[in-house]
Amino acid sequence: MQLSKSFLISEMALFDSLNVDEVQEIQKWLIFKKLDQGTVIYKQGSSGRSVCFVVEGELSVIKRADDGDTTIATIGKGESVGEMAIIDGLTRSADVVAATETQVLILKRDDFDKLVAEQPEIGVKILRSLAKALSMTLRDRSETLARLMHV
Repeated sequence: MQLSKSFLISEMALFDSLNVDEVQEIQKWLIFKKLDQGTVIYKQGSSGRSVCFVVEGELSVIKRADDGDTTIATIGKGESVGEMAIIDGLTRSADVVAATETQVLILKRDDFDKLVAEQPEIGVKILRSLAKALSMTLRDRSETLARLMHV
């Protein structure tokens, strides 16, 4: 049974401030993809052009460096990755790889810009949710860094 995109996004915290009509509007801009384990969604250093929402499965965020690779986060159901691309459009800071067979919804930056132009109220709600998600991620990473510095 294929679930509708509106059902899928209504389960995600990033969209919980949207009403039913707004959910129906945003679903027009989302792309549903099934990914095999090991599929690279985002490559470190590539242009940031979309944000990805996990419907099922897990994604690994991997920071590549000369001295080796480090998994810095695991993104699961209801979470998103690549939010900064919607805001700044700069290059990716890490690889994102399907850790398991994964289903995702993708929102392209160009489509988000069109949505904001056509439906600014929805855009503001999503940007506030993105800002909150980024803030929470930054706080979490700051706590992790502080713990590591005291070890």
